[in-house]
Amino acid sequence: MPPLCTAGYGLANGSMAMFFGAFYLFFINAVFIAFASFLLVGYIDPPHKRLISEELERKFKRYIYAFVFLTMIPSIYLAYGLVTAEMFNARANAFLKKEMVFENSYIAKQQLSANARTIEVTLIGAKIDEEKMTKIAKKLESYGLGFTKLVVHQTGIKELDEATLKNTLLGDVANSNRRVFEVNNNRLQGLEAEVAMLKTEKIQLAEKAKDEEKIFAELVAQYPSVENMALSKAIENQVATADPDSILLVHITAKKSFSRGDQKRIMAWLKVRVGVEKVRLSFSKP
Repeated sequence: MPPLCTAGYGLANGSMAMFFGAFYLFFINAVFIAFASFLLVGYIDPPHKRLISEELERKFKRYIYAFVFLTMIPSIYLAYGLVTAEMFNARANAFLKKEMVFENSYIAKQQLSANARTIEVTLIGAKIDEEKMTKIAKKLESYGLGFTKLVVHQTGIKELDEATLKNTLLGDVANSNRRVFEVNNNRLQGLEAEVAMLKTEKIQLAEKAKDEEKIFAELVAQYPSVENMALSKAIENQVATADPDSILLVHITAKKSFSRGDQKRIMAWLKVRVGVEKVRLSFSKP
């Protein structure tokens, strides 16, 4: 986030530390950009540069260097504090990982303060005696943590409550089984939905087959020369129109050819019988 945006965010949230920090960062950027431009112009020495007097130039440069130096002092201080805090945290973490490791106790919480030179930890488990903690605290100096205070809070637990442990384990198992049940239940519901859909499609296909058998029987009753018939509904796409149209495709195999009048009557009958607007007939002989 740009410094000015950060400053605005800090001001909006009432964080003056964030506001002044971001504004100071913006101020440093502006000062050193201007200073870099000043040095660049002095190095290039453009021909159009005109000096009023050498004394005024020297005075002007002294003011610039003094202003830049005064701007650098807080940043050096802040950088020093940041580096010192990072070094303290790194050394403190190394101390905790190496020295504060126990068989029946572990660190539940830790808090490091480079300014106060303190390491505060909370131990849970078997209680560590004071003599051992004193010996551990003396090792701080070997980690570069001289004048650092080690504060230890202990919550002694000699042995775990068997009932509590059992309830915890049973609760974990129950939660795990519940998640597995939910996953399997969702899969089962999906399979049941698919089976129901397949059953519906099967019923529809069976009804369609029965209806087509009736249509075939009715056609044979009218035209005994018919041997078989195939029906199929399709979507017809045409270049002339962008909207596709439904059409019934019918192929009839008969022993003899049908006259044009018979073909028209069959098409008209199929439109009414099947409930479609378009029918395309084709004929063949066995």
